[in-house]
Amino acid sequence: MQLNDLHLAALRGMAFQPNGPGGVMPSTWADAALDRWNGFDPPLPPRRFDRRELRAYCLDPDTPVFHAFVAIMAWGGQEARSRKFREAIEARQDVLETALYRLREGQARAKAYDSWSGLIWGLGPSFLTKVIAFMSPTEDVAIMDQWAVKALHLLYGTRIVHLSPPKGEDRRASPTNKNDGGRYDAYCAHLEHLRDALGLRSVLDTEERIFCRPGGMWRKYVRLNWHP
Repeated sequence: MQLNDLHLAALRGMAFQPNGPGGVMPSTWADAALDRWNGFDPPLPPRRFDRRELRAYCLDPDTPVFHAFVAIMAWGGQEARSRKFREAIEARQDVLETALYRLREGQARAKAYDSWSGLIWGLGPSFLTKVIAFMSPTEDVAIMDQWAVKALHLLYGTRIVHLSPPKGEDRRASPTNKNDGGRYDAYCAHLEHLRDALGLRSVLDTEERIFCRPGGMWRKYVRLNWHP
Protein backbone atom coordinates (compact mmCIF):
# COMPACT_ATOMS: atom_id res chain seq x y z
CA MET A 1 0.00 0.00 0.00
CA GLN A 2 1.40 3.38 -1.02
CA LEU A 3 0.08 6.70 0.26
CA ASN A 4 0.15 9.88 -1.79
CA ASP A 5 2.57 12.15 0.08
CA LEU A 6 0.87 15.37 -1.04
CA HIS A 7 -2.61 14.36 0.10
CA LEU A 8 -1.29 12.77 3.30
CA ALA A 9 0.51 16.00 4.17
CA ALA A 10 -2.69 17.94 3.54
CA LEU A 11 -4.62 15.62 5.87
CA ARG A 12 -1.98 15.89 8.59
CA GLY A 13 -1.99 19.66 8.30
CA MET A 14 -5.72 20.04 8.90
CA ALA A 15 -7.17 20.07 12.39
CA PHE A 16 -9.55 17.21 13.13
CA GLN A 17 -13.16 18.38 12.97
CA PRO A 18 -15.39 15.68 14.50
CA ASN A 19 -19.11 15.39 14.14
CA GLY A 20 -21.23 16.03 17.20
CA PRO A 21 -24.46 14.17 17.98
CA GLY A 22 -25.99 12.85 14.78
CA GLY A 23 -29.40 12.21 13.31
CA VAL A 24 -32.46 12.18 15.56
CA MET A 25 -33.39 10.64 18.90
CA PRO A 26 -34.05 6.87 18.64
CA SER A 27 -37.52 7.39 20.08
CA THR A 28 -38.31 9.97 17.38
CA TRP A 29 -37.08 7.70 14.60
CA ALA A 30 -39.05 4.72 15.90
CA ASP A 31 -42.24 6.78 16.08
CA ALA A 32 -41.88 7.64 12.39
CA ALA A 33 -40.39 4.43 11.00
CA LEU A 34 -42.15 1.72 13.03
CA ASP A 35 -45.62 3.17 13.45
CA ARG A 36 -47.26 -0.27 13.69
CA TRP A 37 -45.27 -1.07 16.83
CA ASN A 38 -46.48 -0.72 20.39
CA GLY A 39 -43.56 0.91 22.10
CA PHE A 40 -40.31 -0.43 23.52
CA ASP A 41 -39.51 -1.94 26.90
CA PRO A 42 -37.28 -0.54 28.23
CA PRO A 43 -38.01 2.80 26.54
CA LEU A 44 -35.71 4.02 23.78
CA PRO A 45 -33.30 6.81 24.77
CA PRO A 46 -34.89 10.27 24.34
CA ARG A 47 -31.58 11.82 23.23
CA ARG A 48 -29.21 12.03 20.29
CA PHE A 49 -25.84 10.24 20.38
CA ASP A 50 -22.39 11.10 19.16
CA ARG A 51 -20.28 8.25 17.77
CA ARG A 52 -18.68 7.17 21.02
CA GLU A 53 -21.91 7.35 22.99
CA LEU A 54 -23.71 5.30 20.36
CA ARG A 55 -21.04 2.60 20.31
CA ALA A 56 -21.09 2.36 24.11
CA TYR A 57 -24.89 2.07 24.05
CA CYS A 58 -24.85 -0.64 21.35
CA LEU A 59 -22.18 -2.74 23.09
CA ASP A 60 -23.76 -2.49 26.54
CA PRO A 61 -25.06 -6.02 27.32
CA ASP A 62 -28.05 -4.41 29.02
CA THR A 63 -29.12 -2.80 25.72
CA PRO A 64 -31.46 -5.09 23.76
CA VAL A 65 -30.00 -5.63 20.30
CA PHE A 66 -33.08 -4.30 18.52
CA HIS A 67 -32.91 -1.10 20.58
CA ALA A 68 -29.30 -0.79 19.41
CA PHE A 69 -30.35 -1.26 15.78
CA VAL A 70 -32.98 1.47 16.07
CA ALA A 71 -30.42 3.80 17.67
CA ILE A 72 -28.01 3.21 14.76
CA MET A 73 -30.71 3.92 12.18
CA ALA A 74 -31.69 7.09 14.03
CA TRP A 75 -28.08 8.28 14.28
CA GLY A 76 -27.40 7.62 10.59
CA GLY A 77 -30.58 9.20 9.31
CA GLN A 78 -31.99 6.12 7.60
CA GLU A 79 -35.17 7.06 5.71
CA ALA A 80 -37.84 6.66 8.37
CA ARG A 81 -41.03 6.80 6.30
CA SER A 82 -40.44 3.95 3.86
CA ARG A 83 -43.28 1.43 4.19
CA LYS A 84 -41.22 -1.23 2.41
CA PHE A 85 -38.32 -0.79 4.84
CA ARG A 86 -40.64 -1.02 7.84
CA GLU A 87 -42.32 -4.15 6.51
CA ALA A 88 -38.93 -5.76 5.84
CA ILE A 89 -37.92 -5.18 9.46
CA GLU A 90 -41.25 -6.47 10.77
CA ALA A 91 -41.07 -9.61 8.62
CA ARG A 92 -37.47 -10.44 9.54
CA GLN A 93 -37.07 -9.22 13.10
CA ASP A 94 -35.96 -12.65 14.38
CA VAL A 95 -33.34 -12.95 11.62
CA LEU A 96 -32.24 -9.36 12.27
CA GLU A 97 -31.79 -9.92 15.99
CA THR A 98 -29.82 -13.14 15.42
CA ALA A 99 -27.48 -11.26 13.07
CA LEU A 100 -27.08 -8.46 15.62
CA TYR A 101 -26.12 -10.95 18.35
CA ARG A 102 -23.50 -12.46 16.05
CA LEU A 103 -21.96 -9.05 15.50
CA ARG A 104 -21.88 -8.32 19.21
CA GLU A 105 -20.13 -11.65 19.77
CA GLY A 106 -17.28 -10.60 17.44
CA GLN A 107 -18.01 -11.84 13.92
CA ALA A 108 -15.09 -11.38 11.48
CA ARG A 109 -15.54 -8.29 9.34
CA ALA A 110 -15.64 -9.92 5.89
CA LYS A 111 -18.12 -12.54 7.05
CA ALA A 112 -20.17 -9.87 8.82
CA TYR A 113 -20.41 -7.83 5.63
CA ASP A 114 -21.52 -10.80 3.53
CA SER A 115 -24.02 -11.84 6.23
CA TRP A 116 -25.65 -8.39 6.24
CA SER A 117 -25.56 -7.74 2.51
CA GLY A 118 -29.14 -8.14 1.31
CA LEU A 119 -30.40 -9.14 4.76
CA ILE A 120 -32.91 -6.27 5.06
CA TRP A 121 -34.40 -4.37 2.13
CA GLY A 122 -33.17 -0.77 2.13
CA LEU A 123 -29.91 -1.39 4.01
CA GLY A 124 -27.18 -0.68 1.49
CA PRO A 125 -23.42 -0.72 2.11
CA SER A 126 -23.26 2.64 3.88
CA PHE A 127 -25.91 1.62 6.40
CA LEU A 128 -25.09 -2.03 6.92
CA THR A 129 -21.51 -1.02 7.74
CA LYS A 130 -22.85 1.41 10.33
CA VAL A 131 -24.47 -1.59 12.01
CA ILE A 132 -21.21 -3.56 11.80
CA ALA A 133 -19.13 -0.65 13.12
CA PHE A 134 -21.30 0.07 16.17
CA MET A 135 -22.23 -3.51 17.09
CA SER A 136 -18.78 -5.14 16.76
CA PRO A 137 -16.67 -5.32 19.94
CA THR A 138 -13.43 -5.04 17.96
CA GLU A 139 -12.21 -1.74 16.51
CA ASP A 140 -10.94 -3.14 13.20
CA VAL A 141 -14.21 -2.29 11.43
CA ALA A 142 -15.54 0.99 10.07
CA ILE A 143 -18.41 2.71 8.30
CA MET A 144 -18.05 2.54 4.50
CA ASP A 145 -19.57 5.90 3.60
CA GLN A 146 -18.95 7.74 0.34
CA TRP A 147 -16.85 10.48 1.95
CA ALA A 148 -14.50 8.08 3.72
CA VAL A 149 -14.23 5.98 0.55
CA LYS A 150 -13.51 9.00 -1.64
CA ALA A 151 -10.88 10.19 0.84
CA LEU A 152 -9.22 6.76 0.92
CA HIS A 153 -9.21 6.53 -2.88
CA LEU A 154 -7.62 9.98 -3.01
CA LEU A 155 -4.98 9.12 -0.42
CA TYR A 156 -4.00 5.81 -2.04
CA GLY A 157 -4.62 6.65 -5.69
CA THR A 158 -6.56 3.45 -6.28
CA ARG A 159 -10.16 2.26 -6.33
CA ILE A 160 -10.70 0.05 -3.32
CA VAL A 161 -14.52 0.17 -3.15
CA HIS A 162 -17.09 0.13 -5.97
CA LEU A 163 -18.87 3.51 -6.13
CA SER A 164 -21.90 4.49 -8.18
CA PRO A 165 -21.39 6.98 -11.03
CA PRO A 166 -21.24 10.56 -9.65
CA LYS A 167 -24.51 12.48 -9.74
CA GLY A 168 -25.42 16.11 -9.18
CA GLU A 169 -23.40 19.17 -8.40
CA ASP A 170 -21.79 17.55 -5.34
CA ARG A 171 -20.91 14.41 -7.41
CA ARG A 172 -22.63 12.05 -4.99
CA ALA A 173 -21.24 8.53 -5.49
CA SER A 174 -22.28 5.89 -2.97
CA PRO A 175 -20.81 2.41 -2.36
CA THR A 176 -22.77 -0.05 -4.48
CA ASN A 177 -24.06 -3.57 -4.03
CA LYS A 178 -21.18 -4.84 -6.19
CA ASN A 179 -19.06 -4.71 -3.04
CA ASP A 180 -18.64 -7.85 -0.95
CA GLY A 181 -16.86 -8.95 2.20
CA GLY A 182 -13.53 -9.06 0.38
CA ARG A 183 -13.87 -5.44 -0.72
CA TYR A 184 -14.91 -4.40 2.79
CA ASP A 185 -11.94 -6.25 4.25
CA ALA A 186 -9.62 -4.44 1.83
CA TYR A 187 -11.22 -1.11 2.75
CA CYS A 188 -10.61 -1.77 6.46
CA ALA A 189 -7.06 -2.99 5.76
CA HIS A 190 -6.26 0.31 4.05
CA LEU A 191 -7.69 2.13 7.07
CA GLU A 192 -5.39 0.05 9.29
CA HIS A 193 -2.43 1.13 7.16
CA LEU A 194 -3.52 4.77 7.35
CA ARG A 195 -4.10 4.44 11.11
CA ASP A 196 -0.45 3.52 11.55
CA ALA A 197 0.70 6.34 9.27
CA LEU A 198 -1.29 8.89 11.25
CA GLY A 199 -0.53 7.40 14.66
CA LEU A 200 -4.20 6.96 15.51
CA ARG A 201 -5.68 4.45 17.93
CA SER A 202 -8.13 2.48 15.83
CA VAL A 203 -9.70 1.90 12.43
CA LEU A 204 -12.85 3.57 13.72
CA ASP A 205 -10.93 6.70 14.68
CA THR A 206 -9.20 6.71 11.29
CA GLU A 207 -12.46 6.48 9.37
CA GLU A 208 -13.91 9.32 11.44
CA ARG A 209 -10.80 11.39 10.72
CA ILE A 210 -11.09 11.10 6.94
CA PHE A 211 -14.89 11.26 6.89
CA CYS A 212 -14.74 14.73 8.46
CA ARG A 213 -17.85 16.76 9.16
CA PRO A 214 -19.85 18.47 6.38
CA GLY A 215 -18.24 21.83 5.72
CA GLY A 216 -14.96 20.78 7.36
CA MET A 217 -11.63 21.61 5.75
CA TRP A 218 -10.74 18.02 4.86
CA ARG A 219 -14.21 17.41 3.41
CA LYS A 220 -13.72 20.48 1.19
CA TYR A 221 -10.29 19.20 0.16
CA VAL A 222 -11.69 15.79 -0.83
CA ARG A 223 -14.58 17.40 -2.69
CA LEU A 224 -12.11 19.51 -4.70
CA ASN A 225 -9.49 16.83 -5.41
CA TRP A 226 -11.35 13.52 -5.73
CA HIS A 227 -12.05 12.26 -9.23
CA PRO A 228 -13.85 9.03 -10.16
